[in-house]
Amino acid sequence: MEGVFWVTLPLARRGVLAGVVLGFARALGEFGATMVVAGNIPGRTTTLPLAIYTNIILGDNDAALQLIAISFALALGAVFLGSGWRGRCRNCRGREEKCGRNRVVR
Repeated sequence: MEGVFWVTLPLARRGVLAGVVLGFARALGEFGATMVVAGNIPGRTTTLPLAIYTNIILGDNDAALQLIAISFALALGAVFLGSGWRGRCRNCRGREEKCGRNRVVR
């Protein structure tokens, strides 16, 4: 079991982190499944997409636009976070040059 924690998980770290970010981004878009399965109980099962939907139905467009901006910022942050992990080469950290793998390091 020590091998899992000291070898396997450190090697799989980038993949696990990418999966967490993608899962979070996917959860932001789960509108229909949440509405059907959990319902839309204010304060209990309200997710960001359901809150946007509720505010639009109630006519509170300002609150809906604020929630849309938050959703957009979260999605954009997830994209930049994911691309930042993918673009780095472990062998060339902190250097602005091409590494041995022919990838430009940022």
